[in-house]
Amino acid sequence: MLSSPVGVDENKCIRYRKCAEVCTYNAIAFLKEKVLFFNDLCHVCGDCKIVCPTDAIIEKDKKIGTLKHGKSGEIDFHYALLETAEGGMSSRP
Repeated sequence: MLSSPVGVDENKCIRYRKCAEVCTYNAIAFLKEKVLFFNDLCHVCGDCKIVCPTDAIIEKDKKIGTLKHGKSGEIDFHYALLETAEGGMSSRP
């Protein structure tokens, strides 16, 4: 599981706008008093969550894969199967 931003709680948001400034990929934008969150642009870097003074960034756990275990004779091995197009992308260009 990966904690991923999914939106902004407009009741907590004080329009500080620092979240939009630090977002390299423009996943958060402000139009007058409306906050827009573009999930497809979010790279799950967490910068918006860090700079928000009122904890208005809404996060949810996102399944990004499955841990697996196998055994061959006396050898145990572990591996992960990642979901296609899930999880964080590179957080810096």
